Amino acid sequence: MDRSGQPAQSASGIVGRALVFFAMAGCYQWPTVTPDPLATTDPQITAATVTCDETTAEWSFQVVTDAWTGNGSLYLSTDGSYVEQDSLVSTSAASDGTSDTLTRTLGVVATWRDAVSDTSTAFGCNTPELAGVMTVYTRDGSAVSNCLGLGTDPARWQAWNADLACSNAMTGDTWPTPADTGDSG
Repeated sequence: MDRSGQPAQSASGIVGRALVFFAMAGCYQWPTVTPDPLATTDPQITAATVTCDETTAEWSFQVVTDAWTGNGSLYLSTDGSYVEQDSLVSTSAASDGTSDTLTRTLGVVATWRDAVSDTSTAFGCNTPELAGVMTVYTRDGSAVSNCLGLGTDPARWQAWNADLACSNAMTGDTWPTPADTGDSG
């Protein structure tokens, strides 16, 4: 007996149990770790939807990408001086990393003083000359991976803020335009 009152174990008994453990461990199929092929894939915007519901006074922005993102940003302005910045957050993503959907909903408020980032905007559905940029970040969130210009003339961002200028643009029928005034020209 050892000092604790337990039967003493022989060295051969301990070694025998260790050999059995290692023999069983050798038969166990250990999971393999495969490299993450998506870690180097920068997300690109494959689809986008922008809507403004005048009845509920609410903008909805959605971006779909071809890989996981590190989220994104939305910028809105009519003149480049007053610029609202809101986040685009992932609301659904494919488990295999092949797509990500980012969204943001903003209520319309009466004045820019009442606008709150990620919650509301001073830009109504019929704001003339409204332009925007949606950006998506690399998976680790360290850099802009892709962007999409919005509005009647998204190229204005080049003059306002060259860092936000974007060669991809959503214009015409895909961008909400002010209500028809009846003017034909």
